[in-house]
Amino acid sequence: MPVTFTAFCALRLAAYIRFATACTGCPGTGRELAQDALGDLATVWERALRSPSPAAVSWNLISERGSAQARSRPGGSVYRVLPRPHADVVVLRYRLGLGPAEVADLMGIDELEVNGMLQYATRTAAGVAYAESING
Repeated sequence: MPVTFTAFCALRLAAYIRFATACTGCPGTGRELAQDALGDLATVWERALRSPSPAAVSWNLISERGSAQARSRPGGSVYRVLPRPHADVVVLRYRLGLGPAEVADLMGIDELEVNGMLQYATRTAAGVAYAESING
């Protein structure tokens, strides 16, 4: 593999494992999902490099896996009430404690977009909580 791919993976693997572990609840499964996502990235690496954001291409691969696992877990999940990218931002920011700039870098998006997604998630969560209190 090209050195650029190896370096990219080295910089992101730990965060991908933490994210996938948060989604699955299992460190072993989280590691496996992260490694699988980066394995898939290897097959599209040249296309990713030509894209506006290789980080966004890569993030989509781990996000698809993690969100599918999170939705299948018992109990409530942020992935059931928010669109996937918004739920990812919530998990990265509040579950893993990453700052908005770190979230933006990891997901391959702009920090202003991260902040907008967090605002949307807050409004949506407040709306869901209100509706549940009324329907009680």
